[in-house]
Amino acid sequence: MTTVETIRSLVVGAEAAELPTIAGELARGLAVVLTRLAAPSPIVRTSKEESRDLLTVDEAAERLGVPSSWLYRHAKELQFTRKLGHRTLRFYSLALERWMDSRGTLNPQRESIRAVSATTKEAPESDRTPK
Repeated sequence: MTTVETIRSLVVGAEAAELPTIAGELARGLAVVLTRLAAPSPIVRTSKEESRDLLTVDEAAERLGVPSSWLYRHAKELQFTRKLGHRTLRFYSLALERWMDSRGTLNPQRESIRAVSATTKEAPESDRTPK
């Protein structure tokens, strides 16, 4: 029997006098469920098994749909990055997938481009003409 079936059978089989108490407990349970659903899933550092699946910059860039230069610029911000040496980066593949899932996007560069576009104003027509 699943958890949902168990709850349903308890509610259906309850005495009328127990229903207010059950309703209160269900309301508390609903609050917990909604809180857990609203909270972002944490990005957990990978285990030793997962560390075997390290991606190169080019492989990670391809999965993310960004240029490799984007990964170098944002490496310190990305929790799935492993720095091996000067300009030598690797990326934990499973953690990268989790990060993509948590953001709900397959291309983080699009958001960077949107942010830049929103803050940059187009030059007036008079400024674009050569002098």
